[in-house]
Amino acid sequence: MSRIFAVIILCLAAGLEATAQDRPVDELDRFFAGQRGEPTEAQMAEVKALWRKAQIGARDDRQDARVRLTELGRVATAFLENELRSSSADDVRVAAMVLGRVGDEAVADLLRELIFGEKGLPAGGRHLVLALGLVGDRGDLPRLLGLLHETKRNDERRALCYAIGALGGPEQAAALAAHWKEDKAQEFRAALLLALGRMGGDGALDVLREGLRSNKETIRRAATLAAADLRLAELVPDLIRALKDNDEDVVKAALIGLALRPDEAAAQALRRSNLWRDGDDELRSLCLMALGAQAGEAVDRLLQSRLKPRGEHADEVLRSLAFALLGEPGRLAGEARDRLLAVTDPEVARALWCGLALRSRQSAGLMATAFAAPSCHDRLRATLLELLAHVDPERAAELCREIIDRREHKKELLERAQELLDLITGKEPGGRALLSARVQVEIDDLGGSREWNLLRAIAREIRRTEDIDRDFSSAFQNRPGQPPRRPEPWTHEDEDLRLWYDRHPYFDRRRALDVDP
Repeated sequence: MSRIFAVIILCLAAGLEATAQDRPVDELDRFFAGQRGEPTEAQMAEVKALWRKAQIGARDDRQDARVRLTELGRVATAFLENELRSSSADDVRVAAMVLGRVGDEAVADLLRELIFGEKGLPAGGRHLVLALGLVGDRGDLPRLLGLLHETKRNDERRALCYAIGALGGPEQAAALAAHWKEDKAQEFRAALLLALGRMGGDGALDVLREGLRSNKETIRRAATLAAADLRLAELVPDLIRALKDNDEDVVKAALIGLALRPDEAAAQALRRSNLWRDGDDELRSLCLMALGAQAGEAVDRLLQSRLKPRGEHADEVLRSLAFALLGEPGRLAGEARDRLLAVTDPEVARALWCGLALRSRQSAGLMATAFAAPSCHDRLRATLLELLAHVDPERAAELCREIIDRREHKKELLERAQELLDLITGKEPGGRALLSARVQVEIDDLGGSREWNLLRAIAREIRRTEDIDRDFSSAFQNRPGQPPRRPEPWTHEDEDLRLWYDRHPYFDRRRALDVDP
């Protein structure tokens, strides 16, 4: 398949509040799961070649290799399991990344053997822990909590926090929260707060509120993101107060939290804040996203006002405005819709069509008409074809066949048409689930998903607390004629998060936005 799918992500950022044993086995899981079996010689040759590329290739080649290893699924499992025992932390990292998504109970057992062995965590131990956070279950929590008590190295302690946060719930929050008093290191405390934001419970709330009052920006950022993740009505006043924080990242996290938890007091605070008018592009976008989640005529009037000639002009912000105006039925009047469609940037039009596709199944005819328009941009055509396959598969299949037969479009669109036709007609198992996931990918890519914005902010905070931005390799710094290059963050790359959604959409978000599985 020509479209990139993949996987690599830390367990916290995966955002799955259910444990491994609670997760539903849905059509999308079956699409990628496959069965364990003996790989053919050709498959093994491909796995070995991909593994070498994942280690020494250029950045994009490394990422493509990880993607393909994941697409091979269980075919690559035996080879990757062997690499988990490597003495190289880099080899363990890549193998753990992939196995965290294609692994099964046998992989989980191997991870347990390596993590909880008598010799302690081996090289690359933090990556093993993160992978167990994806494929483990609640039964692993007592030993993970025990290991957190015993482990001294900060990177491994933070990874343990993320794994416990991914697998645990309110009943484990108090045991994790006890470490707040014991460890004063900012980086560890930030990881602890993010994990508690995933778990919830009374023990989490007490620590989280302490974090919100901290005089350390790192702690306030993590605490605000955790409050956003919890989505509790009782934390709305805390998020409203955070809108006046002197740290811009705290304000952004608060805006995401208010978008995830609509509230009348939040709507009033957002209207009064002026962030939707005076902030930078990202702040205005997030504020409009948060306003779009609120209800009421006053909010609707404010959103509509930003479309006037002297209103919003930045394309990035207009995309967010398009999603905000599509938040409730009846919000987007004909004049406002025409104003958005008149914007020359095709990304704004993509945002509008994505929103319409989610809200109305009646938009198929409009999409087909827009696709045929001579002025339609190629990228917009690709999006319209994806959306049409989601809202009206029969009409989309007819259009795909016409595109393939006439061969008037560019090669990329012809390939997309064939791929979508295979998904619609059932030649690919789980096609319906994949089509739904890809609609959400388009929305995420355009900044229209509140949860994706939260996940991206969490990843940024993790990168910052891990000091990755400052950790330049001397090998890259000292090459004559080449600028310093930032090394790959070990599991928190934005591109890894982006690719995650291509394969396995966020369960809670999929339900919240009513995208059919």
